[in-house]
Amino acid sequence: MWPPARCTWCGGRAIGVFVAVLIIGALYAACGPIDRSGPAPTQPAVLTRSRFGHVIEAGVGYGGVRIEMTSEELSRVWGPTVDAHSTGQANNVRVFRLDTGETILAILKSGKVDSLQFMDSRRPGEPPLRTSEDVEMGDLVDRVRTVYGDPEQDNELFLYYYSDGIAFGRDVGQQNAHDARRVYQVLVFQKTPSFGPASVVPR
Repeated sequence: MWPPARCTWCGGRAIGVFVAVLIIGALYAACGPIDRSGPAPTQPAVLTRSRFGHVIEAGVGYGGVRIEMTSEELSRVWGPTVDAHSTGQANNVRVFRLDTGETILAILKSGKVDSLQFMDSRRPGEPPLRTSEDVEMGDLVDRVRTVYGDPEQDNELFLYYYSDGIAFGRDVGQQNAHDARRVYQVLVFQKTPSFGPASVVPR
């Protein structure tokens, strides 16, 4: 087991990414697509979900993009897209959208994919994305606890499962929040086995 300071650092990193992403998301929603000179894209690349799939793999990635991929590899798999630097952060954020409406943020650190964040902005009637353990976007947070166990960290925004490489964000703090008891965001990052598995709630 790592010392407590290491655990705090991991939690802080993920929380910091979440805050930076919220700021970028708010700016993007308010101002529209980012305008760049030259050939750079001015709006998010749209990915066809029937091609890239419905399953988010904890600690691994989604749709052919894997944690620790280089920025060049990311571009080859998902194509060029809007590229923004978060203010005061070393992270670089690329914005993608699925053709079913969901938003995906690829957060890069030191030129590699550090995490993928999924937001459940799908159109009405579209089936939800799901994890490899069959937790769906829009599921109750209680189901997350049933499937994955007690989180290794719960900061009231996200339930973090570091040893699995996944976190689940509640539907809170959004302008049109639906239900704070439900999963609105999923964050995937590199597994941290030293934390050990979470304790699973008996069914």
